[in-house]
Amino acid sequence: MIKFSRTVVGMLAIVCAMVFASCEKDEKELKAPEYEEYSARYEVTTPSSGIQSVEFTSAGNYIILEDNGYRGDEEGNKVSGKKARFIQAVSRLQNTRAYSNIIEGSYTIDADGNYVLDGFGKIKVVQKGGNVYSLVVIYPDGSEKTLEAAKKTQYPDSVMTNNLCRTWDAKKVQLYCKIDKYKFDETVDVRDYPNLVKKFVKWVSSIGDFEDGDIDEGDVEIDLLPQQVIFSKAGTYMVKYLNNSLAISTWAWKNQDEGILRYSWNYDDMDDYDEAGIVRVAFKGDGMLITESLLDDYDGDDDEDDDYYGDFRMDLTWHFVQ
Repeated sequence: MIKFSRTVVGMLAIVCAMVFASCEKDEKELKAPEYEEYSARYEVTTPSSGIQSVEFTSAGNYIILEDNGYRGDEEGNKVSGKKARFIQAVSRLQNTRAYSNIIEGSYTIDADGNYVLDGFGKIKVVQKGGNVYSLVVIYPDGSEKTLEAAKKTQYPDSVMTNNLCRTWDAKKVQLYCKIDKYKFDETVDVRDYPNLVKKFVKWVSSIGDFEDGDIDEGDVEIDLLPQQVIFSKAGTYMVKYLNNSLAISTWAWKNQDEGILRYSWNYDDMDDYDEAGIVRVAFKGDGMLITESLLDDYDGDDDEDDDYYGDFRMDLTWHFVQ
């Protein structure tokens, strides 16, 4: 039997942390999304406009951030001892609606080259010179509003960037854990993740030495599991959950050749320990897998961590399809 501390067991029972197992990379370039040439993000500069940015993704999604739309809870409201994951900010672990000012939907392009936003109206983009643009918003009732904006620089084309930046549907999740000679490796549909956690905790208890109360399955809410993620070349990463709520993050390549990506739920700090992290991106066929180790929750600072022994690896794998 292997002895675990309460600290380590708490980490094993983590809820909705997204991790991906290593996989064989497929370097082929995927077919370009339908609206690749129209993808752009515009940072609104008009004072008191109520809108922070307007973004059009290559897959035909629009994302409008109203003022403070991307901000999460303040520092003082973070959950003690919790760390954000690729799919979920710290504020999400509190079940708070931290991102309430996002307007999202699909768009098409009309014969005049205007963006037709489902449920919102039209937007005509006019370049005024250099990086300065006007966004003419035409509402369904015929009224108009003009916003001044600057176009955000996008990541240059590459196989990895072009493959990543599109809309992805979450299909399966895989949990892999190796503790000394013991190994757990299960893959289920996204909605079965709560049962996967229960099965995993049962497995952990069968190989470990625990005191009463050490095992906690956690409270896995199906509604807060991802149904879709969207990446853009402007560095936007958006998650749509099964309850249709939304959350906005940002991303940047750390090592594109190796498929290593850094994300942060704090737009002002890509290195924020609580709100940022690193994942590994890989493509297989027409699908995408992303890898994030859970072991950064185990930092060895707690005296109880001295009770931990053995070779320990823990990955959680999400499989995405287009």
